[in-house]
Amino acid sequence: TVRSASSVLLPGVPATISLEQARAVILTVEGVQSLHELHIWQLSESKNITSVHVLAACKLNFMPIAVQIRRALHDQGIHSCTIQPEY
Repeated sequence: TVRSASSVLLPGVPATISLEQARAVILTVEGVQSLHELHIWQLSESKNITSVHVLAACKLNFMPIAVQIRRALHDQGIHSCTIQPEY
């Protein structure tokens, strides 16, 4: 439909995703102190993606934090994400 095509062509937060809920879910991950530059958009009718900058508590091992963020976002309907760690 025109509506679904326009949501892909005109980037914006998909209607099925809550930006504030995604932000809240990321902040519940242990080791995340804060976040900014959270962007969520619809890549196709079935794929939502995000990018986010995360201030992490520990720079020694960010990967477990990133895995938990990805899992939390997947539960929100976001299936691909780019996470920029900051310390």
